Amino acid sequence: MRPAISYAVTGNGPAALLLHGLGGDRQQADGLLPDDIHATRIAPDMPGHGHTDLVAREPVTIAAFAALAADLLD
Repeated sequence: MRPAISYAVTGNGPAALLLHGLGGDRQQADGLLPDDIHATRIAPDMPGHGHTDLVAREPVTIAAFAALAADLLD
């Protein structure tokens, strides 16, 4: 079972997944798209970042984070 991740959805239009860098959180992604781009911004806090806890025995890898992001988009 994958951990639940905290995320924010703002705006409207086509979906845009905004991912933060290591040590950041979803607020880091807020400025990635200019305000005049109409998009539904989906910004998660990946495990161990922001409001998402790191769960013991869950892998901390790019592949694991990508799988969590894909699950969020489903």
